[in-house]
Amino acid sequence: MKDSLAGTIFTKIICRGEVGSTNDLALSMLDSGEDGAIAVSADSQSSGRGRLGRSWYSPPSGNIYLSIMMRLDIPLRDASLFTLISGVAACTGIRKSTRCDVHIKWPNDIVFNEKKLGGILTETRVEGDLVTGIVTGIGINVNMLKAEFPEELQGIATSLLAETGESYDRREAAVAILKQFDVLFRDVFPQYRNNKIREIDLSGKEKLVYLWKSLDITLGKRISVKTPNETVNGMAVDIGPAGQLLVMSDSGEKISIHAGDVTVLNGYSA
Repeated sequence: MKDSLAGTIFTKIICRGEVGSTNDLALSMLDSGEDGAIAVSADSQSSGRGRLGRSWYSPPSGNIYLSIMMRLDIPLRDASLFTLISGVAACTGIRKSTRCDVHIKWPNDIVFNEKKLGGILTETRVEGDLVTGIVTGIGINVNMLKAEFPEELQGIATSLLAETGESYDRREAAVAILKQFDVLFRDVFPQYRNNKIREIDLSGKEKLVYLWKSLDITLGKRISVKTPNETVNGMAVDIGPAGQLLVMSDSGEKISIHAGDVTVLNGYSA
């Protein structure tokens, strides 16, 4: 994998057999003083995690378990760009390497044939109003059989194999994701040097949001969004410049939502 990523932002590539969680390993590296951009992959996870502390089923040999650690210095308000970069990178990387027509579901799901194929988990280290380090985890179900999914996930989660009947090269797909991350990161943060981000390229940021919107199946659908404070029902109409979901509520109010769980109404399963 290392040779395939020569010339990218990644200063180190770490491949393991089983870990507790690739995000936990990457966070421990960040906390121990590791610099630069590091990619961590594993064959399986014994304690995989999703958003809000939810467990992530991570059996061996079938899927992509990947985390990206970056030491940097960026305003807290811009940290959401890493979820956008990671989501677009995961989606386009899978499309390029497998020819499968996967999409994004706001805020952090990768979906295929209206089922959950994978997800993104972004975690930060913050000092004051600055993010000093960030870890983004990417999990994609690649070669799992339908029968391998726990009963509670049947009909909700899926894999590329389960949907197409074909097996795919996990390494090739992981490399494609990391290459897409590299391209998107350089577009948005072209002056990243020595763990510092000096400024954001506005055209690169606009392109990133445009790419996300082109891949997001949430837009144009009636949804219900459960936020920490309320539940909003309405139409998903746009993605804002910071990655927030813009919803035209049933009461006629345009609401900007930065975090929440989305249910797409009218029978969508993921």
